[in-house]
Amino acid sequence: MKNTLSIQTSPKYKLISTILAFFAWGGWAFYANRAFDLSTRAVSGITQGIASVIITLVMIQIVTWIFSQITNRYLQSIFPAVITVSITGSGLIFVHYLVGTPEIITTVAPGLICAFFFCLLTTYKLIRI
Repeated sequence: MKNTLSIQTSPKYKLISTILAFFAWGGWAFYANRAFDLSTRAVSGITQGIASVIITLVMIQIVTWIFSQITNRYLQSIFPAVITVSITGSGLIFVHYLVGTPEIITTVAPGLICAFFFCLLTTYKLIRI
């Protein structure tokens, strides 16, 4: 098995990914809840933005760790993305429920789809290392 410390993604990759996640998904959450008052949209947008930053950083670590635990190349390419998005997506839905986001599915679904592809991209980067 590979040592997880030997598998890294660059700080630049992490920084760009988190900034894009904050603005893209926070903005989407604000838009997805446009039928509601400004306060509700703002809470949903900020919640999604902050959660997206945290999740993006966590996803990179989880994908890296799962990737390093698997030796089968096929499983190594897909399994980290499936497990990571399942875990982070469940947490995200719960957080939106707690803050009272009215359109939870509309708010999180596009981000989770993109998160899956982001995890696949991260896995691809790890395969190339």
